[in-house]
Amino acid sequence: MPEPVILHPAVVHFAIALFLVSLLFDVIGDLIGNNKFHSAAWLNLIFAGIAAVAAVLSGLWAKSRAFIPPEARDTLNVHQLMAFFIAGVILILLFWRINAKGLLPAKGKAFYYLISLVGLGLLIIGAYHGGKLVYHYGVGVRSTVEQPKIPEKPQKNRQRPGDEFVPGKN
Repeated sequence: MPEPVILHPAVVHFAIALFLVSLLFDVIGDLIGNNKFHSAAWLNLIFAGIAAVAAVLSGLWAKSRAFIPPEARDTLNVHQLMAFFIAGVILILLFWRINAKGLLPAKGKAFYYLISLVGLGLLIIGAYHGGKLVYHYGVGVRSTVEQPKIPEKPQKNRQRPGDEFVPGKN
């Protein structure tokens, strides 16, 4: 079984992609008047709901197993809160569609899209904070290569980056 810090990014990206594709297919279906796009959106939303739950669960598991630097805790809390809200939005949309037998609701369609856009905004905030956890704080990142040590002072008669090579002098 993969480590939770490896599993979470893989699962969460499925949830993100499936939700975005679902929204995109619904918009295209409305613009060109083709219900096949709405059917594709519905299938993507089903899998987005499953993936969103899996992403939250894998994120909680990763949180319990990863080292979180104290200075990263606020960022983690925002990321986690956004994840719960995004999963909630996806599940609300999913159950709305289940109630409408998979169809994009004719009544309240504008509100459905508004909720989707709110979910998209939350997704952007959550993704930003998730990226900050990894790329700024290094959460879940483990170096597999020993980093070379850089000397504090350049040694005499040693070529430094940017120096030209002169035969006999270097």
